[in-house]
Amino acid sequence: MEHFNEETWELIQDDTFIGWVLFPDAESNSYWERWKAANPGRVEVLQHARAAVLAMRDLPQPAVPQSLLQEVYANVEERIATGRGDTEISVEMTPIGRSVPFRWIAVAAAVMAGMLVVSLLVRRNTQLPAMAQLESRIENDKMVRTNKTGERQVAYLTDGSTVVLQSGATIQHQSFFVQPQREVYLQGGAFFNIAGDAQRPFVVYTPKVAIRVLGTSFYVKQETDGHITVTVKTGKVAVCSRTKQEESHIVTPDHQLRFDPGTQHFTDAAISADETTIPEIPVMHAKDFIYEEEPVNNIFKALENAYGIKINVNEAVFSKCNITTNVSGETFENKLKIICAAINATYRITGEAVFIQGKPCN
Repeated sequence: MEHFNEETWELIQDDTFIGWVLFPDAESNSYWERWKAANPGRVEVLQHARAAVLAMRDLPQPAVPQSLLQEVYANVEERIATGRGDTEISVEMTPIGRSVPFRWIAVAAAVMAGMLVVSLLVRRNTQLPAMAQLESRIENDKMVRTNKTGERQVAYLTDGSTVVLQSGATIQHQSFFVQPQREVYLQGGAFFNIAGDAQRPFVVYTPKVAIRVLGTSFYVKQETDGHITVTVKTGKVAVCSRTKQEESHIVTPDHQLRFDPGTQHFTDAAISADETTIPEIPVMHAKDFIYEEEPVNNIFKALENAYGIKINVNEAVFSKCNITTNVSGETFENKLKIICAAINATYRITGEAVFIQGKPCN
């Protein structure tokens, strides 16, 4: 069963909040943006509550006894008949308040409550996704991850970016991106899907060229003779020689740039529709971090394997903690925040590792 603190439950049970999460529009977006601006200390709580509502919405619903369905529908009909689902709901949220007619939101809330009951009554075995089988080590205060398998492997970065490493490829980077610029050093071939962050550019360094991006996806191919090819799938990147960083070349989607180490020159070209320059990328995002009644110890192990970061946790303490959550698309630290909030635990990052503390679940 999922565990939330009182503030999180307060939002989850708020009709206007559920309406915004499930049916956002310009007015509700504006309202909740103002709410976040006025309540900066509760933004994290809002994020947790939003993730919980979306997780309940996205969970595949199991077969439910007809009697239980009738009970849920009867509850909805009762709300409508008694006026609780067909009257204006006055919402006051300090320090911002407003009164909004959300006739249909009460019904949505009742349905969500029914979904919650159903999801809590059902427990099914969830197979954990296969995570990256990369050799990881710490070297000179940086994480070094090498794909020594014969297949492409996914490396998850703590900022939300992912890197698909070709066989034999290696990346080197900070475990936690704490510098103004996110930097990764690459040997070999890799496909990058970079999480956008306008305040912190992402730079990929190869032995001969540097690739600067904000948020995009691209493939880097390094040949044994030193030639390097950068192919962009989405967004755009700036590529320059490591020896002439003031001269950069912009590469846009469906174009590639090739560097000749002998002449130190770049040549660019468009990619034809049938060209297979970018290798097939394994499906890796859709369900990698979606869990239903999963032991939290298993989730911590999955995160540890995916990111190559040691997570220190007393498994005996959390042995009875099972949670339902969807943390796909979140950064590593946001994943930790959401998971720890669900079990009333805390985490701290020390050096290259994470430490989890908390109390047993009932």
